[in-house]
Amino acid sequence: GVLDWQVTARLTEHNILTGGITADTGSTVNTGFGAINRHQTLFSVFADDEWSPFPDLHLTGGLRHDDYNTFGGATTGRATLAWQAASALKLRGSYGTGFDAPSFLDLYGRSAFFVGNPAVKPERSHGWDAGLDYYVPGRQEVLSATWFENDTSNLIVDNFKVFPGTTANVERARSRGLELSLSTLLFNAVKAKIAYTYLEARNLSENIPLLRRPRNSLSADVYSDLGRGWLVGAGGAYVGHRPDVDARTFATVDDPGYSVVRAYASCQVTGSFSVKVRVENAFDRRYEPVNGYPQP
Repeated sequence: GVLDWQVTARLTEHNILTGGITADTGSTVNTGFGAINRHQTLFSVFADDEWSPFPDLHLTGGLRHDDYNTFGGATTGRATLAWQAASALKLRGSYGTGFDAPSFLDLYGRSAFFVGNPAVKPERSHGWDAGLDYYVPGRQEVLSATWFENDTSNLIVDNFKVFPGTTANVERARSRGLELSLSTLLFNAVKAKIAYTYLEARNLSENIPLLRRPRNSLSADVYSDLGRGWLVGAGGAYVGHRPDVDARTFATVDDPGYSVVRAYASCQVTGSFSVKVRVENAFDRRYEPVNGYPQP
């Protein structure tokens, strides 16, 4: 069960403070990976402040403290900045820390091919990003670029170098890269969005790539408002090749990249009733986001 309480106070015209508490309790009896029969409680307090000292400058800062009966306490925080430096240029950035406790499956799960590891430690991370948005003058077009970097200690991973497989901690890991996106009006009411991500994700302790993180990924959509409540569109996604673990041999392999296409439409029949339809993987591509787990 979960109990949440939150309150928001406007301290000044340009300063809003939000705070709250969360109490969470849960039990795991049988997940299909053994009769785990464990119980965990979590009590959290948090506060977040939004402040705009000037009309073109927006700042946020937040803190959160989590107290687990199983893993003790952890305090994390995040700060962000967004500055409309000029009419066509916005600068933004953020810095934050994180804490992620292992699941009971990570710790105590058991099957013919997997056994949990009670010695696995929680993950701790810190990361930052910096970027800009450029609004092309005279056009309904926005160009965006963001550099991001995240360092993690005790990253929780699957270890298939032993049999049966288990979970383990990577002492030091890093993910960093570049995100680029473009939103534009092609003609009339036809709009397009395209986004590309370049990612470097490595296990720094062993100097090897992290599993299932593609170096290159791309997504794109073209859509149009036809009027009378109708919207139609089509899009696609590309995920590049990435290291993975063969589901049969447990050897490290290089999974091939794949592309999928989607199409969708919606109709706003009345002010309170709409109909939507979506077709995923429209060309019936056979692919596996995770080795051994095919998508429909």
